[in-house]
Amino acid sequence: MLKFAQVEIALASNLDVKEEHREKFRARLKQLQRSGWPTGVNTGGKRPRYGARQLLELAFVLELLECGISPDRSVRLIEGWWESVRKAFLQARSAPDEQIMLGFFQTHFTGLSLQAGQADIGEPDEGAFIFSITANERPEELSSLQAMLSAPRYITINVSRILFGLTVGLREAGTESAFVWAQTEEW
Repeated sequence: MLKFAQVEIALASNLDVKEEHREKFRARLKQLQRSGWPTGVNTGGKRPRYGARQLLELAFVLELLECGISPDRSVRLIEGWWESVRKAFLQARSAPDEQIMLGFFQTHFTGLSLQAGQADIGEPDEGAFIFSITANERPEELSSLQAMLSAPRYITINVSRILFGLTVGLREAGTESAFVWAQTEEW
């Protein structure tokens, strides 16, 4: 399990947060923690401990915050799409030569373009999608991907880059990433 300081170093490294912005970044993490997120971290008076899941949840929420999505909606998106996030992470871990991406369609950014009766964060088959890009993509795969991404607005998160960034960040925090990622073996 990771301590808050280790998580903060790993996440700041992943996002390339400059030293002059670290206090503000730390405050953002504490604000998420005070709101009861990520789940399983607040232990009622004990120092919080973070596992691989909480680290990844925070990494993805921070990516969405960087894209301008509100904290509340970012948390709800990651909670609602955890299964897709988990699968994308596992795919990135097992395919280091590929760039694994996770995409979110525009209706999930603010909810303003949702039609009556649509779910606030969408359903798995109409929202987040996972795709990969390799150096040897076939033309038909690229055209299929382009059709998928032809919406006027979408967010694409490079899961492979997050995995690499967090691994480097964990090393900076004095933690061996292999021990952290071993927690994901049962996923």
